[in-house]
Amino acid sequence: MRDAPRPTFTADPHPERWSVDAAPTARLALLFLAFLTLFSLIAARIVWIQGGARDRFLAVWDRPVESLEPIPARDGRILSADGQVLAYDAPRFDLLIHYRWLEEPANDAWLTATARERLAPSDRRKKAKLAAAREEVLRERVRLWQGLVDVTGRPAEELASSRQAIQTRVERMLRAVEARRGGAPTEPASAPLAEAPARPGLPGLWDRVVKELTTPPQRDRRDPLVIQEQLNDHILVRNVPLPVVAAVESQGARFPGVKTHVATDRVYPHGDLAAHVLGLRQEIRPEDLAVRQERYPGGDPLDYRAGDRIGQGGIERTYEAVLRGQRGVRRITRNRRGETLSSVIVREPRDGHDVTLTFDLAVQLRAEQLLDGALSAGSNRVPESLPEEVNEVSSPTGGCVVAVDIRTGALLAAATAPRVDQQLLLHPDRDSWKQIAKDPRRPLFARLTQAAVPPGSVFKVVSAVAGLQEGAIQPDEPFLCRGFLNEPDRDRCAVYRHTGRGHGETTLGDALCWSCNVYFFDMATRLGPGPLEDWAYRFGFGVRTGIDLPGERVGAVPNPRGGGGKWYPGTTRQLAVGQASLTVTPLQVARMMAAVANGGTLVPLHLRQAPGDESPSAGGQGTMELVEFASGPERAAQPIEGLIPGTLERIREALRLVVEDPQGTGRSAHLGRVAIAGKTGTAEAGGGKQDHAWFAGYAPAEEPRVAFVVFLEHGGSGGKAAGPLVRELVRTLDDAGLLRGER
Repeated sequence: MRDAPRPTFTADPHPERWSVDAAPTARLALLFLAFLTLFSLIAARIVWIQGGARDRFLAVWDRPVESLEPIPARDGRILSADGQVLAYDAPRFDLLIHYRWLEEPANDAWLTATARERLAPSDRRKKAKLAAAREEVLRERVRLWQGLVDVTGRPAEELASSRQAIQTRVERMLRAVEARRGGAPTEPASAPLAEAPARPGLPGLWDRVVKELTTPPQRDRRDPLVIQEQLNDHILVRNVPLPVVAAVESQGARFPGVKTHVATDRVYPHGDLAAHVLGLRQEIRPEDLAVRQERYPGGDPLDYRAGDRIGQGGIERTYEAVLRGQRGVRRITRNRRGETLSSVIVREPRDGHDVTLTFDLAVQLRAEQLLDGALSAGSNRVPESLPEEVNEVSSPTGGCVVAVDIRTGALLAAATAPRVDQQLLLHPDRDSWKQIAKDPRRPLFARLTQAAVPPGSVFKVVSAVAGLQEGAIQPDEPFLCRGFLNEPDRDRCAVYRHTGRGHGETTLGDALCWSCNVYFFDMATRLGPGPLEDWAYRFGFGVRTGIDLPGERVGAVPNPRGGGGKWYPGTTRQLAVGQASLTVTPLQVARMMAAVANGGTLVPLHLRQAPGDESPSAGGQGTMELVEFASGPERAAQPIEGLIPGTLERIREALRLVVEDPQGTGRSAHLGRVAIAGKTGTAEAGGGKQDHAWFAGYAPAEEPRVAFVVFLEHGGSGGKAAGPLVRELVRTLDDAGLLRGER
């Protein structure tokens, strides 16, 4: 140091060396020059950014923005066999608006942020200019709504109502989230944590520095809660015309926060026709979407996204992969004001494939009309000829009418009732949905595939086959029916319960024609339960029919070897007449009757026409060519093993008598121009409820082409309630040319 004390007699070792310490003024000058250089560089950078680089930054700001947007694809149509459209996609354009642009009053934070974005950086801290910008945004909101009124032609009150409905819904969701969060947003976030005693001296100072640098400040209040719906676009107006779409897309500055969205509506033009067969296409549920994302981590092959539709039930669900269209991609170029500059399709959308069903519209419509009439009318009239069972009948609570091509298994009619209009189910209001849910007739219940109930005397067809096959009965050997088996108060025929008389001398044909319970009680006692169970499975009970509809139930065939409680001799007798714990579906009964009619082959039931599928009229007169619908054990025609030649011939003779004999239980189905064969059934439902009515058969009786089933839930007597429906159904099939080889 220059001011350090030195001995006067000591010489300087470096008298010629220059040092900054020797020149304080120079030292200050150098320090000033260093700071001046540094600040000059900073100033030069600022000048360059504000001047020379200004255009460069503004060019980035004004550069057009590209985005990829999906192009929706239409799902495939569902058609009837005669080409009538049963379901299709109709294109729709919607106007969407961002929530902040419709919220009233405007959100203060959003309003400030939007205003700041419109100001130059140098003006954003100027309160006057910020306030002016906020006022301009508010005026723009007013102009926006007036512009929407002008361009859409909708009354201002209608738009205000839609606006209020959206805000009410979002605010309700916000309150629900706040409630789950545990209090309102303005409540204190948490109590402050207790601090440890401060250490004295430098350690305490160090602790203070560390705390200030690492501990977030204590907040007295929580941040305002923001849910995703407050940041999303919402549908303001549905189904706007194309000129409105063009106006909004081309004038983005006039309609800030508004955009158009292309969507499709699923339309079912015939209302409730074949409702349980067609199913619905509805928005995919979040849990279903999560399941698909977990199943396909590498990408969903059908490209499902939130808001997409998916088949819910029926043909819509079974053939989802066929019907679903694949969305395309469009590259949109917009300027900073949101105006569209160009639109280029990157990937074309692919519409879904059509699915053609096996039934004609007119036949299906007539079958449903017959069924609806039966459900609305009921019957209390006692027929002139005494049927197998007689009881007072109220209106049935539901039912099915099924017609099947006995060679291919194609369903020519698949009517169920009650039903609900498909369009109503797509967009139900609260009152309508409440009414549907409370309807005791269960209109949403798909009886075609899920009604598993006792078949009653219809099952006697299988019992007769089992008796003939096992040698327990001879078809022409008479049996004396006294009206009861052993005791007058049990194991009786219906005729005995009402007249006190039995059927007298009864052969197998008579037993089926008159539906003699005692004949089958006696046969079951000698036959045992094993053959009945075996032949029930051989004729397709207890297994799926192969129908291409989801949710098919298989019913239940009682097991005499255990699993269903103790087996009594009376259980075997009840099984022989279609009771006990036996349950079947209408489709299984139809398949059984088709096997009886075609000579002993179980055909796979199906609703979709497939390549090579033949119409009921195909093939020469007197031939029986069976057509397989598809591969697989449930889709292949299966000959019933072990059938002795001639067994089904004797059964078919008896089934024809059921309708043609004046005392037959199915006489009410007699139609002069077409010979009908069939079997009636009245199945006890238990619980004090009305019996189920069945009528199953085929036509024409001499050269069968179509098998049918009429099932009326709690409909009473099969011959009385279901017989007239069978007659009119066969008439309809004949008029359509399905019985005479004309189609």
